[in-house]
Amino acid sequence: MPELFTWEFAADPYPAYAWLRENAAVRWTELPSGVGAWLVTRYGDAREGLADGRLSKNPAYHAGEAGARGKTGIPGERSADLMTHLLNIDPPDHTRLRRLVSKAFTPRRVAAFEPRVRELTDRLIDGFVARGEADLIHEFAFPLPIYAICDLLGVPPEDQDDFRDWAGMMIRHSVRNRLAFLISQARSWPAAL
Repeated sequence: MPELFTWEFAADPYPAYAWLRENAAVRWTELPSGVGAWLVTRYGDAREGLADGRLSKNPAYHAGEAGARGKTGIPGERSADLMTHLLNIDPPDHTRLRRLVSKAFTPRRVAAFEPRVRELTDRLIDGFVARGEADLIHEFAFPLPIYAICDLLGVPPEDQDDFRDWAGMMIRHSVRNRLAFLISQARSWPAAL
């Protein structure tokens, strides 16, 4: 079993993912936060789990000290509000908030924003084309939506790199817990696979 949640894993997770898909596609593991979770590495298994109503991504459903740490979002803080957002809640609250947000993303508004997204895309690509190489996750897939969100929120250009760094810090810290929030509630689920 490859070691997960190390700097080496974060730098190049793909060999570990391949090993897991081949040898342990669904495996119970403990995250660094102390929360136990099912680690699901195959697409079909993940789709089945995400459709299972017994599973929850809401940190409020996790018991014990590990669950309490997951609720705070940032260690040492007691701000459950950081973890109570659209991506971390279940229906019906998720449905209600998604309906509110979707009003900002009508087909007309999305089409009007397309030229700006193309401009951002070109700027990011130009940055790594000049070097002849790129880490597409860190240099494209992550920053593109962050910079687009900055534009939608009206974050001034001179503050957008700070916003990107702050978003990255929050995401890096919560991604380990989010895995647990998505798939940790039904210990009997893998037996059905």
